[in-house]
Amino acid sequence: MVFVIIDAVVYNNGDAYIWVDVGYFSIIDSEGHEYASGGCVLPYIEAFKSTSIAPGRSNSGKVVFVVLDIAEDLAVSYLLSGAPPVLAVWDLGL
Repeated sequence: MVFVIIDAVVYNNGDAYIWVDVGYFSIIDSEGHEYASGGCVLPYIEAFKSTSIAPGRSNSGKVVFVVLDIAEDLAVSYLLSGAPPVLAVWDLGL
């Protein structure tokens, strides 16, 4: 197992408060295995905190995952709440 640590920034460009949660992040590998962030916190990093974000504001911090050391082609995803919900996915190049 290895740690994968990402820098995350969520910006609210809407006109109402939005809720962001570290638990909405996950990583998917090429085999389809999904790794939840699980709220893993390391003492020496500034962790992404779950909070409500005002319009025009942002929230940032590091999100930590524990991933199989043989995992390949990792992509991070974030489930954006709303109606309908939206799943955003970014390739990590790992």
